[in-house]
Amino acid sequence: MALGPIIRTCFRSGKAHPLRTALMIFGIGLGVAGVVAIDIAKTSVDKSFELSAAALTTRATHQVMGHDFTVPQSVFVQIRTELGIGKSAPVISRLVRLEQARGRTFTLMGVDPFSETHFRPLPDHLKTGKNQEHIRQVFNRGSGVIMDKSVALSLGLEAGDDLVLALGENKKEVTIGALMDLNEKAGFSGSAAFEGILLADISLAQEILEMGDRITRIDLALGSPQEASQVSGLLKQGLVLVETGSRNQTIRGLSASFEASLTAFSMLVLFMGLFLIYNTVSFSMARRRKLNGIFRALGAGKRDIFLAVLTEVMTYALAGSALGIVLGIAMGKGAVHAVCATVSDMYYTLTVNQTHITFLTLVKGAGVGIAATLLSSVIPALDAAGSPPVTLMQASTPHSTLARAKAWLALAGVLTMA
Repeated sequence: MALGPIIRTCFRSGKAHPLRTALMIFGIGLGVAGVVAIDIAKTSVDKSFELSAAALTTRATHQVMGHDFTVPQSVFVQIRTELGIGKSAPVISRLVRLEQARGRTFTLMGVDPFSETHFRPLPDHLKTGKNQEHIRQVFNRGSGVIMDKSVALSLGLEAGDDLVLALGENKKEVTIGALMDLNEKAGFSGSAAFEGILLADISLAQEILEMGDRITRIDLALGSPQEASQVSGLLKQGLVLVETGSRNQTIRGLSASFEASLTAFSMLVLFMGLFLIYNTVSFSMARRRKLNGIFRALGAGKRDIFLAVLTEVMTYALAGSALGIVLGIAMGKGAVHAVCATVSDMYYTLTVNQTHITFLTLVKGAGVGIAATLLSSVIPALDAAGSPPVTLMQASTPHSTLARAKAWLALAGVLTMA
């Protein structure tokens, strides 16, 4: 018997039961959506961490930090004058909430533009066209903070507007001195790395944060272990020299456990989808027993029945995977903000929380959906193909018994879910 009529009959049977077919497609889509959404969240967190760390540390190999999260500014002077380490820069980095952005957290970053040439090349290397000279004046005079242009536009702000910064219970007003549009040539990994940072001259940052003559840390670009030993010997009690690479790696390792739990969650969603697919295909084969028996009696072989079932199911797998990718992207965009907020609260403050969707994520989601559907449909397809025609033509005893009790079973199922 030709395979074509069997396949067409299978699809007509599926069309005659749209709810059952929709349930199968939804089950596939649910599993794919979970995998895609969680993978988008993981990829976005990885990228956000890299961009956030790049904006804050850039080329620094070491940092001088204090146990109370502050360092006397005089230590920077000693490193410059006594040790002669020119690749050093004082930095102030504090989290503030911006009221104009509905309490969104930004990093207020105070820098010394004359010391930044070895770390964050500002302002000489800022490619801002006509605004370049204006940005230099803002730095030199300390007349306001510098904000990323794309973020300001999204908030309806422009140069000259006032910002309200919440520092715990205190609030400070500061003016937007200039807007900048960083690019790859500015020494950053694209403008996205800077979207969560408010730049200011270090003296202005000290005034806003009421830090006096103290700073947050000192960035260093040390070329040898001897220089590191000299800096360590200079530091007094309460100060410590740390490697930026090992520090970032430690923080990254902590957040990796959180990402592992996200992976487990996506697998759980996929597992639920597998059960939906398996049960739906099994139910479809049970309803189609008599039809398969007729096909077998007319000369259809086991291979024909098996291929017909798989062709039908894999067609639904493609539709379900497409649906799952669309739902996964929508869910992933919402998950990115939630996951980034959790990572910021528990491990490391992410100044970037953009959604990053890669082609590999979409291929992975579609592949998982198709593979899971194939895996869960093989057993029902083999059962339909392997049963003798006489057995398929007869209603099985368990099936007949269950059919008579289906009303009570439905009621029991509803009560169990309740």
